[in-house]
Amino acid sequence: MKMKMEFLIQNININNYSVLLLVISFTITYLMIPKLIAVIRYKNLMDNPNSRSSHVDKTPSLGGIAFYVSIIFCLFLIQWYDFVGISFNIIAALTILFIAGLKDDLVILSVKAKIFSQFLAVTLLLINAGIPIENFYGYLGLAEVPFWLNIGFCYFAMLSIINAYNLIDGIDGLAGMMGILIFAVFGVVFYILYLHFYFLLALVPLGYLIAFLRYNVSKNRKIFMGDTGSMITGFLIGVLALRFLSLEEVQLQTLHIQPENVLLLTLGILFILTTDTLRVVMIRLWHKKGLFKPDKNHVHHILIDTGLSHGATSFILTGYSIFMITLFYIINLYLPMLSLLLVISIAMFFTMAVLFHLKIKYRSQKLKPNIKIISTLKKPILKIKLKRVFLQIFEIFF
Repeated sequence: MKMKMEFLIQNININNYSVLLLVISFTITYLMIPKLIAVIRYKNLMDNPNSRSSHVDKTPSLGGIAFYVSIIFCLFLIQWYDFVGISFNIIAALTILFIAGLKDDLVILSVKAKIFSQFLAVTLLLINAGIPIENFYGYLGLAEVPFWLNIGFCYFAMLSIINAYNLIDGIDGLAGMMGILIFAVFGVVFYILYLHFYFLLALVPLGYLIAFLRYNVSKNRKIFMGDTGSMITGFLIGVLALRFLSLEEVQLQTLHIQPENVLLLTLGILFILTTDTLRVVMIRLWHKKGLFKPDKNHVHHILIDTGLSHGATSFILTGYSIFMITLFYIINLYLPMLSLLLVISIAMFFTMAVLFHLKIKYRSQKLKPNIKIISTLKKPILKIKLKRVFLQIFEIFF
């Protein structure tokens, strides 16, 4: 039976099958979300806004349930393209994240429990040897990667991507649009290389994120993906990123990518995620706060504070990501690894500098009244207040 199905699938036009899969993923999510909204409102399970929320009304936040149903059903449809059996590992890992995310959205999950669930999910994925990173092609002086470094890097990369995607899910439309861009890029890559399983795997979240956006930006039927959706989607981004990093030299040449640049190009594809996460981590370390303690120092919060709408902020950051991906790819064609590394470093520095300018401009509007008030007080108090002001300005750079 299995051989008959494999023969049938191999004779189906991949373009037609991909369109069908995209439509199925979109349709499942599009039809499920209104039902979820109705149940969530009836059971009063909605997300209550707090001091760091970008919304003011109670809003359903369990859109990730539709994501899970969509990806599980679609994985069944594409399993015949999976020649290493990794789809079973993905299903098991996604189930762990779904349970953890659902509990976090309903009753709040501790940081330790959340990280443990992510660690367990990544472990279930790495049990399968379908995406080994055997070679860094000379990057940082590394050629063939030892087993322990391979495993350690995979854990670090997966956990970082899952949490980085979770961090940008702070305003309407941003996580959805960034996810659509990232999955579209990986989808094109795997389509060109005839890696049909990973191409189809990229199409599934592409479909459900397009459907999700329809409701996420709605005024009357708004819903958030919640931690359930962000962890599931971040995990899938991580799977595709690891597979991209494990491409062979011949495959990279087909894409006109210099092998030693593949890691840097991956950072380029995830530019907003990596830059925002790096910046937030620096701020929290500077203030000696927990790395997972929520705040309003993210790039989207800064742009929102300048007066931009959620939609405008999401479009700007997505457009900026498209520009960076294109720029890094073009530079990769002509420059060696160290030059591309320099360009990425400059791009990150430039991005942080722009955020510094925007945030200091916004902060200055709040600080002016305070300076006028303390100017009437005694000099020692003035020095203390000004010291705090300068510390605030210094931390803005990060």
